[in-house]
Amino acid sequence: MVAPPLAALVVAHPGHELRLHGWLERAKPLLCVISDGSARSQPRIPSTRAVLDEVGASAGPVFGRFSDAELYRAIIDCDVDRVAEATRDLSDALVSLSVEQVVCDAWEDYNPEHDLCRVMTSLAVGRARSISGRSIALYDYAVVGPTGATGATGEIVITLDDEGLARKLAAARAFDALQHDVDEQLRDGSEPFRIECLRPVPIEIDFRSRAAQPTYESFGEARVAEGRYSTVLRYREHFAPFVEALIAAVAFETAGKR
Repeated sequence: MVAPPLAALVVAHPGHELRLHGWLERAKPLLCVISDGSARSQPRIPSTRAVLDEVGASAGPVFGRFSDAELYRAIIDCDVDRVAEATRDLSDALVSLSVEQVVCDAWEDYNPEHDLCRVMTSLAVGRARSISGRSIALYDYAVVGPTGATGATGEIVITLDDEGLARKLAAARAFDALQHDVDEQLRDGSEPFRIECLRPVPIEIDFRSRAAQPTYESFGEARVAEGRYSTVLRYREHFAPFVEALIAAVAFETAGKR
Protein backbone atom coordinates (compact mmCIF):
# COMPACT_ATOMS: atom_id res chain seq x y z
CA MET A 1 0.00 0.00 0.00
CA VAL A 2 1.28 3.46 -0.95
CA ALA A 3 1.58 5.79 2.04
CA PRO A 4 -0.61 8.90 1.90
CA PRO A 5 1.14 12.17 1.09
CA LEU A 6 2.47 14.18 3.97
CA ALA A 7 -0.05 16.97 4.29
CA ALA A 8 -0.57 20.36 5.92
CA LEU A 9 -3.72 22.35 6.56
CA VAL A 10 -3.57 26.13 6.96
CA VAL A 11 -6.64 27.92 8.32
CA ALA A 12 -7.35 31.49 9.33
CA HIS A 13 -9.33 30.76 12.49
CA PRO A 14 -9.64 27.94 15.02
CA GLY A 15 -12.67 25.84 14.10
CA HIS A 16 -12.22 25.93 10.33
CA GLU A 17 -10.58 22.52 10.54
CA LEU A 18 -13.99 21.07 11.46
CA ARG A 19 -15.12 21.59 7.87
CA LEU A 20 -12.58 18.91 6.88
CA HIS A 21 -12.87 16.66 9.92
CA GLY A 22 -13.07 13.46 7.88
CA TRP A 23 -9.97 14.41 5.90
CA LEU A 24 -8.22 15.33 9.16
CA GLU A 25 -8.85 11.83 10.48
CA ARG A 26 -7.38 10.28 7.33
CA ALA A 27 -4.50 12.61 6.48
CA LYS A 28 -3.49 13.63 10.03
CA PRO A 29 -1.95 16.82 8.64
CA LEU A 30 0.25 19.41 10.23
CA LEU A 31 -2.25 22.13 11.19
CA CYS A 32 -1.34 25.80 11.12
CA VAL A 33 -3.79 28.40 12.44
CA ILE A 34 -3.05 32.04 11.74
CA SER A 35 -5.36 33.73 14.25
CA ASP A 36 -6.39 32.77 17.77
CA GLY A 37 -10.03 33.49 16.89
CA SER A 38 -10.41 36.07 19.64
CA ALA A 39 -12.55 38.60 17.74
CA ARG A 40 -15.84 37.37 19.18
CA SER A 41 -14.72 35.58 22.31
CA GLN A 42 -11.76 34.27 24.24
CA PRO A 43 -9.08 32.61 22.07
CA ARG A 44 -10.36 29.35 20.61
CA ILE A 45 -6.99 27.67 20.15
CA PRO A 46 -7.48 25.19 23.06
CA SER A 47 -10.56 23.77 21.33
CA THR A 48 -8.64 23.27 18.10
CA ARG A 49 -5.83 21.57 20.00
CA ALA A 50 -8.43 19.17 21.43
CA VAL A 51 -9.57 18.35 17.87
CA LEU A 52 -5.98 17.62 16.88
CA ASP A 53 -5.49 15.34 19.86
CA GLU A 54 -8.70 13.49 19.01
CA VAL A 55 -7.72 12.79 15.37
CA GLY A 56 -4.00 12.27 16.01
CA ALA A 57 -2.77 15.30 14.04
CA SER A 58 -0.16 17.85 15.13
CA ALA A 59 0.17 21.62 15.47
CA GLY A 60 2.48 23.56 13.18
CA PRO A 61 4.84 26.47 13.90
CA VAL A 62 2.10 29.04 13.27
CA PHE A 63 -0.70 28.20 15.70
CA GLY A 64 -2.80 31.13 16.87
CA ARG A 65 0.12 33.50 16.46
CA PHE A 66 -2.01 36.63 15.99
CA SER A 67 -5.10 38.01 17.60
CA ASP A 68 -7.77 39.09 15.13
CA ALA A 69 -7.25 42.70 16.23
CA GLU A 70 -3.53 42.46 15.46
CA LEU A 71 -4.18 41.17 11.94
CA TYR A 72 -6.78 43.82 11.17
CA ARG A 73 -4.45 46.55 12.40
CA ALA A 74 -1.54 45.13 10.38
CA ILE A 75 -3.64 45.15 7.21
CA ILE A 76 -4.97 48.68 7.77
CA ASP A 77 -1.46 49.99 8.58
CA CYS A 78 0.16 47.93 5.77
CA ASP A 79 2.61 46.53 8.31
CA VAL A 80 3.69 43.23 6.78
CA ASP A 81 6.72 42.32 8.89
CA ARG A 82 5.18 39.83 11.32
CA VAL A 83 2.89 38.29 8.70
CA ALA A 84 5.87 37.84 6.36
CA GLU A 85 7.77 36.17 9.19
CA ALA A 86 4.85 33.80 9.83
CA THR A 87 4.68 33.01 6.11
CA ARG A 88 8.38 32.13 6.07
CA ASP A 89 7.97 29.97 9.18
CA LEU A 90 5.15 28.09 7.49
CA SER A 91 7.23 27.67 4.35
CA ASP A 92 10.23 26.40 6.31
CA ALA A 93 8.03 23.75 7.92
CA LEU A 94 6.81 22.58 4.51
CA VAL A 95 10.43 22.18 3.44
CA SER A 96 11.78 20.54 6.57
CA LEU A 97 8.90 18.05 6.86
CA SER A 98 8.85 17.26 3.11
CA VAL A 99 5.14 18.10 2.93
CA GLU A 100 3.64 17.09 -0.40
CA GLN A 101 0.06 18.39 -0.11
CA VAL A 102 -1.15 21.69 1.36
CA VAL A 103 -4.78 22.68 1.91
CA CYS A 104 -5.96 26.16 2.90
CA ASP A 105 -8.99 28.42 3.29
CA ALA A 106 -10.48 29.60 0.01
CA TRP A 107 -10.48 33.24 -1.05
CA GLU A 108 -14.21 34.01 -0.85
CA ASP A 109 -14.38 37.80 -0.30
CA TYR A 110 -16.18 37.05 2.96
CA ASN A 111 -13.56 37.68 5.64
CA PRO A 112 -10.17 39.35 5.03
CA GLU A 113 -8.39 36.89 7.31
CA HIS A 114 -9.70 33.95 5.29
CA ASP A 115 -8.44 35.60 2.10
CA LEU A 116 -5.12 36.43 3.76
CA CYS A 117 -4.78 32.77 4.72
CA ARG A 118 -5.00 31.87 1.03
CA VAL A 119 -2.35 34.47 0.18
CA MET A 120 0.05 33.39 2.92
CA THR A 121 -0.32 29.73 2.02
CA SER A 122 0.27 30.38 -1.67
CA LEU A 123 3.41 32.36 -0.88
CA ALA A 124 4.62 29.69 1.56
CA VAL A 125 4.10 26.91 -0.97
CA GLY A 126 5.76 28.88 -3.75
CA ARG A 127 8.75 29.65 -1.54
CA ALA A 128 8.97 26.01 -0.39
CA ARG A 129 8.91 24.79 -3.99
CA SER A 130 11.70 27.21 -4.87
CA ILE A 131 13.89 26.22 -1.92
CA SER A 132 13.32 22.46 -2.08
CA GLY A 133 12.94 21.93 -5.80
CA ARG A 134 10.00 19.63 -5.03
CA SER A 135 6.46 19.63 -6.35
CA ILE A 136 3.98 20.57 -3.61
CA ALA A 137 0.27 20.34 -4.43
CA LEU A 138 -1.98 23.20 -3.31
CA TYR A 139 -5.72 22.87 -2.63
CA ASP A 140 -8.39 25.03 -1.08
CA TYR A 141 -11.79 24.23 0.41
CA ALA A 142 -15.00 26.16 0.97
CA VAL A 143 -15.06 27.88 4.35
CA VAL A 144 -18.45 29.53 3.79
CA GLY A 145 -21.35 27.80 2.06
CA PRO A 146 -21.62 24.32 0.54
CA THR A 147 -18.62 22.04 0.93
CA GLY A 148 -19.58 19.64 -1.85
CA ALA A 149 -17.82 18.72 -5.06
CA THR A 150 -18.05 20.95 -8.13
CA GLY A 151 -16.90 18.38 -10.67
CA ALA A 152 -13.67 20.23 -11.47
CA THR A 153 -10.68 18.22 -12.63
CA GLY A 154 -8.37 17.12 -9.84
CA GLU A 155 -10.76 17.54 -6.93
CA ILE A 156 -10.36 15.20 -3.97
CA VAL A 157 -13.81 14.29 -2.70
CA ILE A 158 -14.44 12.49 0.58
CA THR A 159 -17.88 11.11 1.42
CA LEU A 160 -18.22 10.37 5.11
CA ASP A 161 -20.04 7.28 6.29
CA ASP A 162 -22.56 7.58 9.11
CA GLU A 163 -19.94 7.01 11.80
CA GLY A 164 -17.57 9.56 10.29
CA LEU A 165 -20.33 12.14 10.01
CA ALA A 166 -21.35 11.48 13.63
CA ARG A 167 -17.76 12.05 14.80
CA LYS A 168 -17.59 15.27 12.79
CA LEU A 169 -20.82 16.58 14.31
CA ALA A 170 -19.72 15.58 17.81
CA ALA A 171 -16.44 17.46 17.37
CA ALA A 172 -18.34 20.53 16.21
CA ARG A 173 -20.75 20.33 19.14
CA ALA A 174 -17.84 20.05 21.56
CA PHE A 175 -16.07 23.13 20.17
CA ASP A 176 -16.36 25.97 22.67
CA ALA A 177 -17.56 29.35 21.41
CA LEU A 178 -18.90 28.03 18.09
CA GLN A 179 -22.26 26.71 19.15
CA HIS A 180 -24.24 29.52 17.53
CA ASP A 181 -22.41 28.96 14.24
CA VAL A 182 -22.89 25.20 14.44
CA ASP A 183 -26.61 25.57 15.14
CA GLU A 184 -26.96 28.00 12.25
CA GLN A 185 -25.16 25.78 9.76
CA LEU A 186 -27.08 22.68 10.83
CA ARG A 187 -30.44 24.41 10.57
CA ASP A 188 -31.17 22.59 7.30
CA GLY A 189 -29.73 19.29 8.48
CA SER A 190 -26.31 17.66 8.60
CA GLU A 191 -26.33 15.86 5.26
CA PRO A 192 -24.44 18.61 3.34
CA PHE A 193 -21.51 18.14 5.72
CA ARG A 194 -21.12 14.50 4.71
CA ILE A 195 -19.16 15.66 1.65
CA GLU A 196 -15.70 17.22 1.91
CA CYS A 197 -13.93 18.54 -1.16
CA LEU A 198 -10.34 19.67 -1.71
CA ARG A 199 -10.02 21.77 -4.88
CA PRO A 200 -6.71 22.20 -6.73
CA VAL A 201 -5.76 25.86 -7.04
CA PRO A 202 -2.86 27.74 -8.64
CA ILE A 203 -0.18 29.50 -6.66
CA GLU A 204 -0.91 32.79 -8.41
CA ILE A 205 -3.80 34.97 -7.19
CA ASP A 206 -5.25 37.66 -9.44
CA PHE A 207 -6.00 40.10 -6.65
CA ARG A 208 -5.60 43.35 -8.59
CA SER A 209 -8.56 43.04 -10.98
CA ARG A 210 -11.33 42.21 -8.51
CA ALA A 211 -14.37 44.44 -9.00
CA ALA A 212 -17.10 43.45 -6.55
CA GLN A 213 -17.23 44.89 -3.04
CA PRO A 214 -16.33 42.11 -0.58
CA THR A 215 -18.79 41.14 2.12
CA TYR A 216 -16.45 42.26 4.88
CA GLU A 217 -16.66 45.89 3.75
CA SER A 218 -20.44 45.94 4.21
CA PHE A 219 -20.04 44.21 7.55
CA GLY A 220 -17.43 46.75 8.62
CA GLU A 221 -19.62 49.67 7.56
CA ALA A 222 -22.42 48.36 9.77
CA ARG A 223 -20.05 47.95 12.73
CA VAL A 224 -18.66 51.47 12.32
CA ALA A 225 -22.22 52.83 12.21
CA GLU A 226 -22.91 50.98 15.48
CA GLY A 227 -19.79 52.47 17.04
CA ARG A 228 -18.14 49.06 17.47
CA TYR A 229 -15.35 49.64 14.90
CA SER A 230 -13.47 52.86 14.25
CA THR A 231 -12.37 52.03 10.68
CA VAL A 232 -13.77 50.01 7.80
CA LEU A 233 -11.17 47.65 6.37
CA ARG A 234 -11.42 48.26 2.61
CA TYR A 235 -10.23 45.98 -0.14
CA ARG A 236 -8.68 48.56 -2.44
CA GLU A 237 -7.51 50.95 0.25
CA HIS A 238 -6.10 48.38 2.68
CA PHE A 239 -6.18 44.73 1.69
CA ALA A 240 -4.81 44.85 -1.86
CA PRO A 241 -1.83 47.10 -0.90
CA PHE A 242 -1.09 44.83 2.05
CA VAL A 243 -1.08 41.75 -0.21
CA GLU A 244 1.20 43.50 -2.68
CA ALA A 245 3.63 44.45 0.08
CA LEU A 246 3.55 40.95 1.54
CA ILE A 247 4.28 39.38 -1.83
CA ALA A 248 7.22 41.74 -2.28
CA ALA A 249 8.57 41.01 1.20
CA VAL A 250 8.45 37.23 0.85
CA ALA A 251 9.70 37.26 -2.75
CA PHE A 252 12.65 39.46 -1.79
CA GLU A 253 13.55 37.16 1.10
CA THR A 254 13.27 34.08 -1.16
CA ALA A 255 15.50 35.65 -3.78
CA GLY A 256 18.09 36.29 -1.09
CA LYS A 257 18.23 32.60 -0.24
CA ARG A 258 19.05 31.44 -3.76
